[in-house]
Amino acid sequence: MRRRVRHTFSAGGIVLRATMFGRDIVLVRRLTQGLWALPKGTPIGDETPSETARREVREETGLDVEVDRFGGSIHYEFTRDAVLFRKTVNFYLMHAVGGDFTQHDSEYDAVEWAPVERALEKMTYGSETSLLRHIMALPTLPTLPTLGTAAPPPASSADTERAG
Repeated sequence: MRRRVRHTFSAGGIVLRATMFGRDIVLVRRLTQGLWALPKGTPIGDETPSETARREVREETGLDVEVDRFGGSIHYEFTRDAVLFRKTVNFYLMHAVGGDFTQHDSEYDAVEWAPVERALEKMTYGSETSLLRHIMALPTLPTLPTLGTAAPPPASSADTERAG
């Protein structure tokens, strides 16, 4: 018996900010699964990949973001109901321009800013971790607003705990 194969696509965001201690990244979390991941999801209608990424970040984190540039793609496979899914996810580098974590949808239990080094230790999916490591090693990362400048991104409870 030959297994059915379905090719699928998603898009997501790598939302970064600069702090006096280095760069932070937004992670989403599912407590019951111990999952830490980058926000991502499936296109609706004729959305472009970057439009999908912006919408998914808004829904899953509550943040309004602007896309800085394409960050890279990951590929993985999984099986569900006897169907092999081959998935590609395009990620975009982004920065927050408004919104706050209290506005995130119910797909995830929590959203937080984490220092990139700590995020790399927490993240569940190796392919997302590898992509983030690759991006952080690039010499041409976008210039990000630093906290304390004109329009700082919204804070989370994790920021308050770290500062205290």
